[in-house]
Amino acid sequence: MREAFNLEYADGISNGIPSKVAGVANINNTFATGKVNPDGSFFTHAVELNIPKGYFTLSLGRTNGTAANQTARALNVANIRTQVWYLQNPKASNTALDQKWNKNIDLAMRIIGGGFSQNSSFALRSLAPYIEEFFLGRTYQL
Repeated sequence: MREAFNLEYADGISNGIPSKVAGVANINNTFATGKVNPDGSFFTHAVELNIPKGYFTLSLGRTNGTAANQTARALNVANIRTQVWYLQNPKASNTALDQKWNKNIDLAMRIIGGGFSQNSSFALRSLAPYIEEFFLGRTYQL
């Protein structure tokens, strides 16, 4: 599981509320599915999805490091939930898969007292890139 997501949170204001805030560019993941057709042939499909701009918020009262770790776990849970859903719905459209992924990220963040959006409700100088390192099983933000 990829739980390391060195996301840099900062104290900020989101929708008029003091919050921990962070922004990431190009969050991406590949989801794969497959099934056996009635004639015995195999159907497989992989979809690479990209979120050009992702904005995360969490309530104050935690360190930036704790906020980043909790967000990494939430994103990991959202990715797993989306993968399971796609395996159960192998004929889902790319649009439906993308919508499910976004809903799962938002739900996972809400469970830990935060939020996720593709539209910023706070000011940031720039977004950090989303980078995955598969060999170590970790996700990094530079």
